[in-house]
Amino acid sequence: MSRSAYRLGFQLTMALLLLLPFLFTGCKVGTREDVTSNSNTAKSSTSNNNTSFPAANPLLPIKTTHLTLTGKSSTVLTDARGFVLYYYTPDTLSKPACTGGCLKAWPPLLVDSQQKQISMTTLPGQFSVQKISAGNQVAYNGHLLYTYISDTHPGQVTGNGIYSWYAVTPDLK
Repeated sequence: MSRSAYRLGFQLTMALLLLLPFLFTGCKVGTREDVTSNSNTAKSSTSNNNTSFPAANPLLPIKTTHLTLTGKSSTVLTDARGFVLYYYTPDTLSKPACTGGCLKAWPPLLVDSQQKQISMTTLPGQFSVQKISAGNQVAYNGHLLYTYISDTHPGQVTGNGIYSWYAVTPDLK
């Protein structure tokens, strides 16, 4: 293999690695529906969902657990099964950045259209429900919540710090 062919192959590989995080993002606009942690009630609505995602939970308990994040013990939010919840820093409630293929790696935390209660431990923040193409997604303090497909058992936190994805802590602002 010539030196120029090797260099071209290396450059293409590096370009692909640099672009990979952006291949899974897109922008979709949704609407916000508030749920407060004080009242634990949620307004809900229906959605057209043609994509396969984990079934929405009819009663959504949000829990907390203690895990090690970046070398120190931290309290993180989990779903009913004990799987760590994540947020994506480019997301906003009006423009979710994780769409399409991104949602396969980072499934959204969904509630069904009949959701009336979000049961949880006492948390200082505010919950809301955001209507997205996949359904009604739960948000905490304005951050949409997701799980990570590579977390294969409860309490595992393999997605923290990957391409602007972080585990949700109660003090998230």
